[in-house]
Amino acid sequence: MWKSNNIFGNKQVFILRLLVGLVFGLALAWLIESTPNNHGDSNSTEIWRQVCFAVIGLGAFVLWAGLGAMRRISLAIWAVTAAIVIAYVANHSVTMGDARGVGYLGGTITFLIFPFLFIAHELVSSGDQAGKIIAPYETYFDEAWKRGVQLILSLIFTQLFLGILFLGGALLGFIGIDWLKDLLDEKYFMVPAMGMAIASAVHLSDVQPKLLSNFRNLILSIFAWLLPLIVLVGGIFVVSLAFTGLAPLWSTKAATATLLTGCVIFVLLINAAYGQGEEAHKINTILKIAIRIATFILAIFAVLAAYSLALRINQYGFTPDRVFALIGVVIAVSYGAAYLAANIGRGAFMVNIEHANIGLAFVKAAVFLAVLTPFANPSRLSVDSQVARLESGKIAVDKFDWLLLRFETGKYGNNALRRLTSSNVAAIKSKAIETQALNDDDRHNRPPQTEPAKMQRPDVAQFTIVKGGTALPQSFLNQEFDINDVSLPNCLRERTKSAHCEVAIIDLNGDNASELVFKADYQLFLYYQENGLWKIQDISGFPFNENFKRAFAIGEISAAEPKWDDLIIGNQTIDIPSR
Repeated sequence: MWKSNNIFGNKQVFILRLLVGLVFGLALAWLIESTPNNHGDSNSTEIWRQVCFAVIGLGAFVLWAGLGAMRRISLAIWAVTAAIVIAYVANHSVTMGDARGVGYLGGTITFLIFPFLFIAHELVSSGDQAGKIIAPYETYFDEAWKRGVQLILSLIFTQLFLGILFLGGALLGFIGIDWLKDLLDEKYFMVPAMGMAIASAVHLSDVQPKLLSNFRNLILSIFAWLLPLIVLVGGIFVVSLAFTGLAPLWSTKAATATLLTGCVIFVLLINAAYGQGEEAHKINTILKIAIRIATFILAIFAVLAAYSLALRINQYGFTPDRVFALIGVVIAVSYGAAYLAANIGRGAFMVNIEHANIGLAFVKAAVFLAVLTPFANPSRLSVDSQVARLESGKIAVDKFDWLLLRFETGKYGNNALRRLTSSNVAAIKSKAIETQALNDDDRHNRPPQTEPAKMQRPDVAQFTIVKGGTALPQSFLNQEFDINDVSLPNCLRERTKSAHCEVAIIDLNGDNASELVFKADYQLFLYYQENGLWKIQDISGFPFNENFKRAFAIGEISAAEPKWDDLIIGNQTIDIPSR
């Protein structure tokens, strides 16, 4: 079988894939069955078990994908290399106790090992097939999309396979035959069966290349014609920003995540529309225009995401989530710059997209690997950033997130906390000692984190007084409101044309003092004065239609006493709605 360094034959590939499913499945079953019942806790005696689980589980996918595509010696070298990398990442994750990546690689950060392995495998496999380090773009494109579709279909096939088995077990159980149901409860049967099912699905899709190719082309075609739609939506958004400014975007508190999601979709659809590039002249004219516009929108989204994240980091420093977002920003900006350069480059239509995709694949693999190791571990970077802010005085001791060090950054945080117990600053030393003594039950007692208040007075230009009303009270205009308070109407938080409110000035409680009723978008807010301060009361339960808006605008507003007073029973007040 190993006499020549050629690709295995079709029958050999099928047998080897089934053997991988069987042998690796049995090994995983043994690891599961022999694991002590420690209620999910990781301890030092079980590190080897978790590492083995990761190596065997992920290594199986490397072998399934490589068999039939890579030469024998190349596959052996790559499989061993991948196993070493997986083992190192898993060991680092468990030993450092990263709360976002402990266990069998299911955490936020260590999840990156899946895209890393996928990208790295396609780079190695395509290079091996081409016989050179850098393969032709067509090979990368064909292999990456093929493996992606193949993986999805294999998982669907396996789910259906398991569903049929469990259905059979249930049906037989109805007539008193329990052997299949009992067999399905045995890990030594179920795990190898799942492995062999995945192996069979991978092989079936490999021996039907035309069907897989047609299915892939169908998906690409559907994705391609979604590009003009997102270009239209993204274009409207970008143009609108020129009139509204960035304040409405920042007020969502999710600008970076939303923009990065948009970048991912743009990159995916641009590549689906561009295809392999070898017949670029056959790309539909509408798609060509959409691709060119999309590259500009992608660049704008990436820059806005970078700016949004930079503001947060500059203000609050790094956290694991922000480091994770920084990875996305770096990749998004790289794609934005590269695709924009391809747009204005010479030669065949957008030909430099091909060079950009190849180069960025290597960049992504390197970035993901760096994040999965101590070199750029998000917990380590976050701890270094936050502790530096604390020790430099940029953040007060009582405002510092001590629980981040104790519970959310693993040994990196605990090591820093141990060092801070010897700090020369008495307040830091005392708080570090106090935090170090906390137990796991205290991790959920974190007080809600809020942004520091940013106060500003109302701007009369943001309001329109409806017919019949007088000027806004000077006491209201002199009061400062927190623009970070999302419960306030936008006209009190922003200085944009779209953040506008209509205001009705009316006495609603018969105390001869006016209250203010704000209409902002599809909401009503009541402002009333108490102890010299204006306070807010949300109003709900009304039909917000065109007649309602028109009546409010012309001042058809009056106060009416309730038909029923509230009913008080003991210390409970019951509101009786009018009919």
